[in-house]
Amino acid sequence: MSSNRKNRIAQFVLFNVWVIIIVLWYPPFVSSQECVHPKYAHQPIHVNSWMPGTQVSVQIDQFFDDDQKAGLEAGN
Repeated sequence: MSSNRKNRIAQFVLFNVWVIIIVLWYPPFVSSQECVHPKYAHQPIHVNSWMPGTQVSVQIDQFFDDDQKAGLEAGN
């Protein structure tokens, strides 16, 4: 194999490595959406609610159906 051919192969490999590095260096640009607090009636849901980290006890009484009781117990 001639020296000129080896030089061309080395240039081709180095060029491909360079292109791969450039492509991986710049991440793809993405867009994000704004997070809006959900509304409950006419005020945001976080108004008149418990503060984060507040201990809340739920008492399940006989007025709940069996599937509702199971759902509440699974949620806790």
